[in-house]
Amino acid sequence: MEPLGRPQEGAIARTELALLAVGALVLSLVASWPLILHLGDSLPDLGFGDPYLFSWQMAWDAHALVTAPLEILDTNTFWPLSGDLVFQDAFHGFSPLALIGEGTAAAVIRYNFVYLFAGTLAFIGAYLLAREIGLGPIGAVAAGIAFAYAPWRIDQHTHIHVISSGGVPLTLFLLLRGYRARRAGLVLAGWVVATWQMSLGFTLGIQFAYLLLAIGIVCIVWWLKAGRPQVAAPLIRATAVGIVLFAGWTIWQALPYLQLQDRLPEARRTTEELGFYSPGLGGFGAASENNLLWGEVTEPVREKLRWPTEQTLFPGVATIVLVALGARFAGLPKRLRSLLVGSLLVTGFLALGFGTSASTAVYEVLYEIAPGWDAIRTPGRLMTLATVASSLLAGAGLQRLWDARGGHSGRSRPLATGALIALTAVLWFEGLGTTPLSTPPPVPEAQQLARPPILHLPTNGIHDRVYTFWSTEGFPEIVNGVGVLDLRHTRELRASVRGFPDGSSVAMLRELGARTVIVHLDRLEDPDAWLQAATERARDLGLDERIVGRSIVYELDDN
Repeated sequence: MEPLGRPQEGAIARTELALLAVGALVLSLVASWPLILHLGDSLPDLGFGDPYLFSWQMAWDAHALVTAPLEILDTNTFWPLSGDLVFQDAFHGFSPLALIGEGTAAAVIRYNFVYLFAGTLAFIGAYLLAREIGLGPIGAVAAGIAFAYAPWRIDQHTHIHVISSGGVPLTLFLLLRGYRARRAGLVLAGWVVATWQMSLGFTLGIQFAYLLLAIGIVCIVWWLKAGRPQVAAPLIRATAVGIVLFAGWTIWQALPYLQLQDRLPEARRTTEELGFYSPGLGGFGAASENNLLWGEVTEPVREKLRWPTEQTLFPGVATIVLVALGARFAGLPKRLRSLLVGSLLVTGFLALGFGTSASTAVYEVLYEIAPGWDAIRTPGRLMTLATVASSLLAGAGLQRLWDARGGHSGRSRPLATGALIALTAVLWFEGLGTTPLSTPPPVPEAQQLARPPILHLPTNGIHDRVYTFWSTEGFPEIVNGVGVLDLRHTRELRASVRGFPDGSSVAMLRELGARTVIVHLDRLEDPDAWLQAATERARDLGLDERIVGRSIVYELDDN
């Protein structure tokens, strides 16, 4: 028997592919409802403002590609620091989309398109992989749902670089299909998709690279045990070119981060930081508070987590049942089922990070010796790899039940069919949640009149995301910035300008080279009290002060 399941006979029919594409898009639209009604004016946001930052980053990449591609890492934020794009988990894969349109309006539409595309591609990738290992359409649908709509993903919906994981199963499908069919073009396409997935950032890229490495080792061992069967030259060439492409891009993307660790010691994740984000075993019993079915039920477990947003790993009851059934599905070879169960257990265990004593002992070794592993900020996101395995097993479980309908006759068979369709619907519903929509505030007139470099006040991690988003209008240099690193520079800057306008903050900003400070009154806790005190201090310092709308503009230089 085929060691990795029964290969799909010939190419999948065009009708099935068309239905797959339409069905995947419809599921994405329904799951994100009512986003489709607000594509141009709202962003899906859980309250942290991450979509503002990601939409800016896509726009910046495109802007840099057109104006100064060699300076893409030197963004308009964090002025006057250089190479600041690596303060974030840079993802370049969607940047070409940003070549269409400009400004905040285009940034909103573009982000929402990517958001819908992420769910669509995740379903398609898992479906195709499930079909390739031998599951029928019904089992593949279950696999697609179990991967794209796994309940733990709900709290990741504002992390576009986390939910954009469809390239993982799609890569595996193309490589598996390509090697089986001896089609070098599909093999090369698999490596191209793998490279694109890596271009979406190291959050998933690091774990994906290790997955490919593990699969490669398994394949080499199998090849040696099989007596070193001859491999067609076109496949060898396609593999070599693909590996060079994948490795070359990975190294190019990683070099600035490696240099950053030498430049800024705080760039390396500490075990304390990883421990804070690591879930305990309770994470598997806690669903997101936004989960429609399980949010309220699992609240007692969720309340015990330190940081639920990154620690809710609930897999779903329907998924657990179907995985248990799929692990014993005779339609898949025992070797494949063992590999899937083993990878599910290993990756699920690693997702605990420093959350338990047992996982800490293993994770700490990887943290110390595995290249890049120390850059994984939130171990729970390793659930992406666990979900690849669990989705295929869940699909196999439903396929097992579907095939068992043959034992029913008469009226019982339609009932069995309806029950399995209902079970598939439950599998999908378990992964549905409410993602609030956030309407981006309009770019204030004050920014359009101010001379860069600009400092926006008040400043903190939430406000700075909005200021960064605003800067997609023309990309003026701004002193504000937000990254995934806790930078000493940012902490000190925010502390220094807390009393603005006062002598020390003005002197510091002038020395820094900032030319304008914009204070947004509608973002202050008590704007009237602040305005009264600030006006008097500004007059004493001789600052040029202008009120523009709901903002106050201060000119720091004499020009």
